[in-house]
Amino acid sequence: MTKVRYTLTHMEAFRKARHLAEVARPAITDHEFWNNDYTDDMIAIIRDPSFMSKPTFFAAALNDDDRDFCEQYLLRAREIDNEDRAARERIRAAAA
Repeated sequence: MTKVRYTLTHMEAFRKARHLAEVARPAITDHEFWNNDYTDDMIAIIRDPSFMSKPTFFAAALNDDDRDFCEQYLLRAREIDNEDRAARERIRAAAA
């Protein structure tokens, strides 16, 4: 994979993928809304060759390097979120 910089195209891909994932699997309760992990859904959407295959006014078409970058970014974001939740739980348990 070549070095890819985070661009407006990636931000737009994440926004569109998140929207499509939420529409496909909507949250019913507040807890689900805040704790739903759409990472796998978003990766599947971004990996779909028809997703953002044509440039728009705001974003370029995604190429394979962009799709790899988006997948790695989402996986790392989920990892950080899980670490953060575990740290908050440890602090909560220590305070109790």
